[in-house]
Amino acid sequence: MKKSFLLLILFSFFTLLIVNTVNAQNPPVNPPGNPPVNNNNNVTLTNPLTSDDPAVIIGNIIKGILGLTGVIALAAFVAGGVIWMTSGGNPERVKKGRDILVWAVIGLFIVFSSYSILRYVFDVLS
Repeated sequence: MKKSFLLLILFSFFTLLIVNTVNAQNPPVNPPGNPPVNNNNNVTLTNPLTSDDPAVIIGNIIKGILGLTGVIALAAFVAGGVIWMTSGGNPERVKKGRDILVWAVIGLFIVFSSYSILRYVFDVLS
């Protein structure tokens, strides 16, 4: 356990070191903290959202939530698989791991089917 934790810390350290080295070699055109300035020396602020349309913003939020759902489902699959594989033949742990996998599949089915139904309904209405 200590060995894998140490490896994770070293990997994270070297990854951050590489990212910082690349960013230092290619500095941004307008460094953070300095707002862009136009020709009249007026500070201009850019819109951090991709659009001003509420439908597009809500669509981006839904895409983010679906991405989080996928991450949670992946974590459930991994946890269920690990519990099942490390059960050592213990029927209670095998059942627990299998139940986690089954409920993860059911949850994904519900989330993606509701998304598909709502998308179809909104396409028909618009």
